[in-house]
Amino acid sequence: MTVFGCNSSNGKKSAVRFGLLFLCASVVFVSCGKKEEKKPVEKLNVKIFLSGTNLKVKAFEPIFKEFEAAHGGVVVNATVETADPGKVKDDPALYIGQADVILFPSAFNAALRSRPDAYYPISATMTVMPPLIDKAYIAADGTSNWALPLLIDPVVIAFKKAASEIIGENKPPRDWAKISMISGMKRSEGTTMPHLVFITDSPYGLTDSLAAFQMAAGFYQDQVREIAVNKEEYEMFGVKAFGQAILNLKTYLKESEGPVEEIPQLSNVSEFVQSKSLIAFTRYSSVMSLPSNERDQLYLLLPPCDEKKMTIPCQVAAGALPMEASNPKRGMDFLNFLLSHIDVVAKAQGYCTLHEAENGKADLRFAPGVYFVVRDNEAIINQKTAIDAMNGRLPVEEFNERWAEGFNLPKNN
Repeated sequence: MTVFGCNSSNGKKSAVRFGLLFLCASVVFVSCGKKEEKKPVEKLNVKIFLSGTNLKVKAFEPIFKEFEAAHGGVVVNATVETADPGKVKDDPALYIGQADVILFPSAFNAALRSRPDAYYPISATMTVMPPLIDKAYIAADGTSNWALPLLIDPVVIAFKKAASEIIGENKPPRDWAKISMISGMKRSEGTTMPHLVFITDSPYGLTDSLAAFQMAAGFYQDQVREIAVNKEEYEMFGVKAFGQAILNLKTYLKESEGPVEEIPQLSNVSEFVQSKSLIAFTRYSSVMSLPSNERDQLYLLLPPCDEKKMTIPCQVAAGALPMEASNPKRGMDFLNFLLSHIDVVAKAQGYCTLHEAENGKADLRFAPGVYFVVRDNEAIINQKTAIDAMNGRLPVEEFNERWAEGFNLPKNN
């Protein structure tokens, strides 16, 4: 019988060979028996808050994988929180849990910052932000940020290219007076929907769009006096720019005397493209989500800024590091990594970058004098409130107070 290939006809040599083979086999056996020590897994807990926005969780997933690949041994454990912002405000810590990083739309701002000491301070020099966005994220110390703004989704004006042909100019209007003129043009025979409409594809859609109209029209006080209501009505109400804007809207919606009965709204931008209306207030991300053949039919404008400061409502996506984080250093690594890949995330989200992309440009040109007012909580106004304001059943000042509740409007601006 042959054992381990030994020849049994040769006594001593066979014994020596057998011994050597036995030793080798023992060494192999011992080596195989040792378990290779595995590097411990390092978890990074990321929580994404969602509420009434177009924020897409899937847009972050490739970044999670790339971060894991770039940081061997790190596993990103991402969870989604869909709680109402009002409930989160009652107990932010309950909803944050053990997260090392939280990502959230600005509708959660008021709720999450209700505990000013709940987050690690983030250097305000990490990024440059447009005016008013910076104030929405400033920490209590006045020098750092409580969260890091990453992406912006402003309310914009979608203007049909076909409307340029109607007015004889092959370019979009750049001043509010011209937009107002187009909005008030006579409608086609049998058309009930006015030229100016509002897109309501989210719980905040009507409020944000009406706020954009108020802000855009309201700063043009001279044009406001001429375009809309007569002088007697203006003096009777005794209101200034903001208040007059809602009354002007009435003139765009009605071609005859009588009260306004409904706000012209469409459920999405695709409906607008297919309609006979010419101008819509909507969100940037809503236009970016259109198929290219529909998007190519539109000019995309920030509400115009001529010689006066213009204020535009927006939603912002940001990140923060909770004080209860078990791995804050790795959380900061992740925010830096996310910031360095933000142009990729912005494209997937259909949002704009707040920061310069790899080509040295941001998605929007943040012109001097243009302020971006951040949607700060879940407060909204309904159609009835706006109609009551237009028909004189609700004081204009009260109407403005109601929609302004949803935004971070610093008192000193």
